[in-house]
Amino acid sequence: MDHIVMVGASAAGLTQQAVIAAKNLLAGPNRSLSYAPIPFGWTDQYDTKIQIHGWCPPEAHIEVVGGDLPSRKFVALYHAGGRVVGALGWNSPRALLQYRGHIAQHTTI
Repeated sequence: MDHIVMVGASAAGLTQQAVIAAKNLLAGPNRSLSYAPIPFGWTDQYDTKIQIHGWCPPEAHIEVVGGDLPSRKFVALYHAGGRVVGALGWNSPRALLQYRGHIAQHTTI
């Protein structure tokens, strides 16, 4: 995933950049952090809310970890290279938030 270049700006992204810049200013040059944002997107389609955190590559293994498909309310994780790289929430915005940290920390579930 490190080879993907993304261009764009959002209020959340600009806030994250400011936080990292302030931490780097206070930490000094030997302990600086890199800015590595997690992509986020959403859409509301009539009565359906779809949200995505991270990357959802076509070759990833997809696992439903909350809710179920027939109810049209679920969270699915995308696994690639032995780690969680993305999460999809379908009518489950609150449930989806708990998985954002797993993407940021490159963990496995």
